[in-house]
Amino acid sequence: MCSEQLIENSTRNSLLAWLQLFRIANLPTALSSILMAFLLANGGWSPSLPLVLLLFASAALYTAGMVLNDVYDVEIDREQRPSRPLPAGAISVVVAKRTGFGLLLAGVVLATLAGLFIRIDQEPKIIIWRPGVIALLLAICIFLYDSLLKKTRAAPVLMGLCRAFNVLLGASTIWTAEGADWLYGFSIPVIWVAMSICVLIAGVTWFARHETKHNAPLSLVPCGTVLLLGIVGLAILPLIPNADFPDRLEMLYPVLILLVSIPIVRKTMTAVITGRPKDIQMAVVSVLRSLIILDASICYLAAPGQVIYAIVVACLLVPSIILGRKTAST
Repeated sequence: MCSEQLIENSTRNSLLAWLQLFRIANLPTALSSILMAFLLANGGWSPSLPLVLLLFASAALYTAGMVLNDVYDVEIDREQRPSRPLPAGAISVVVAKRTGFGLLLAGVVLATLAGLFIRIDQEPKIIIWRPGVIALLLAICIFLYDSLLKKTRAAPVLMGLCRAFNVLLGASTIWTAEGADWLYGFSIPVIWVAMSICVLIAGVTWFARHETKHNAPLSLVPCGTVLLLGIVGLAILPLIPNADFPDRLEMLYPVLILLVSIPIVRKTMTAVITGRPKDIQMAVVSVLRSLIILDASICYLAAPGQVIYAIVVACLLVPSIILGRKTAST
């Protein structure tokens, strides 16, 4: 009985180590963007098979990025975060590296399969390969960020591009090529949302680079400003040209984004004023979790008559919070 208990505890600890390595609490934020972008592009969550494949592709690519992040940071973590799974020896660095690259490959393959299951009628055949190509671009950005560019000035922009490509991945199974409201098959609202989230995540990544040390008060104003510009971009989505959203939402939706952003603004300003690592970490976690509610708000804008879409996406906040109590988000 004692032996069985030891085996059970070992299995539980091993599972927890992998969940920590995956930063699993943040995974719902990637999935919510896929659901939001698919709805924004398609007007619904049908056909369901390509959507499911895109969700699995996004999950694989996201977890790959988290694993490879720790693989390439293992020496730094041995000094600054010795309790992380790799420096603590809970997971082998070799196994983690193989897992990371395996997940990158799986993400590209799953996205390619999503393209193969698209019905092609009058749409260009290039759409078949577009999900796989976007997933490949996302995988390249993930690898470049984790392995080569994390410590350079390009890192925040590259991380923002990762999130932008994730949005485009969610919208990649439909080709909008009629009239003036398209760009490489993506509608202007989809491109605008992807760019706004890119700016938001670039800002929060820049912010997070300062979370391991105490910073001078107000020294983080530039990265906080970039972060907030991304939110402003999302807030004015109904006002962009050719947006074609209901007129009654032109004022309601920005107010909704403003309300959702109150915790982000408050915690960001606190971190900027104090410069303390703990306040910075709280601001980063707040932004990442709020992505789910921001995505849900866009779902409401895209399908105001079917609020169930927004509710389902918002519900992803529950597993994010629960998992965040067991594993670190940053």
